[in-house]
Amino acid sequence: MKGAIPMKFHSLRLPAALACLLLALALCACGQTQETPPAPSGVGSADQEDTTPSEGMTATASQDYRVTPGEDGTYTVTLDGVQVGGSAWIPYPGADQVDFAAYFDMNDIPGEWEPVKEGGPVEEILQAMWAQRLGPGAKPEHVASNSTVADLEDSIFTDQGGETHYLFAEGDRVYDAWFQEGALTAQQMQAVLDTSLPENLA
Repeated sequence: MKGAIPMKFHSLRLPAALACLLLALALCACGQTQETPPAPSGVGSADQEDTTPSEGMTATASQDYRVTPGEDGTYTVTLDGVQVGGSAWIPYPGADQVDFAAYFDMNDIPGEWEPVKEGGPVEEILQAMWAQRLGPGAKPEHVASNSTVADLEDSIFTDQGGETHYLFAEGDRVYDAWFQEGALTAQQMQAVLDTSLPENLA
């Protein structure tokens, strides 16, 4: 019989067609990427979990955080209407001349906690920051460190909880950017610093 397709070929067409369909679906699925649209300016999501801010501190919030610009390059960070971060200027003559590294061991690795040496400009800057945040004469428990983010990093601990402060020297003042421990993830804090620090400090 001329023109007839052998039966063997017909029996292979259906499995071959299914294999091609499955291959096409797999390729389409691999080509798709799930992208999360960026948060609107000033608003971020705090629904991630991260233990990076401080060993043992875990941020697990499901609300959105908001960064509200203030005067003179400062800002306030709120989460569900409660302030969980912010910034302020601390006056300190010659702040940009302070050798922050000199107050830590020469073998110190950036970001590793080391006690600040007693006295001198670094201690005075810390005392001014504590007074501004907690009131005159305040001396909370704290751990100061050199920093990969700022000139100086200080974590303070009070009955109300902990805060991490990133201090940046500029001229005759120090910029203090702080966050409540565990409220935001390390990535969220970095995003706030990246978008909210005055340009000359970033």
